[in-house]
Amino acid sequence: MQKIKRDIVKHINGYENGYWIDDQNNKWSDMMYSKEDVERYSKSLNDSYNCLNCMDCKQCISCINCWECTNCDHCTDCSNCTDCIKCEDCKDCEGAVSVY
Repeated sequence: MQKIKRDIVKHINGYENGYWIDDQNNKWSDMMYSKEDVERYSKSLNDSYNCLNCMDCKQCISCINCWECTNCDHCTDCSNCTDCIKCEDCKDCEGAVSVY
């Protein structure tokens, strides 16, 4: 019997108030991204939830405009960060905590 390779399939569940929304409640602005872009970006988020306009992140929660981050929480405009909480405009940051 031949094994079938299966990809994790995420769905764009809807459109609400100018945002495309996937099944992990990640959102992307329709002013900035097409539905095709959003489908690609949604697949690039691994185990991330409630993020806005993010891509290529893993295990992040409620981040905004971030990319290539891992295990971050409530960060904004960060890239390539790991284990950050409430950081803003970070690049290649690891384990920072910013309280605002």
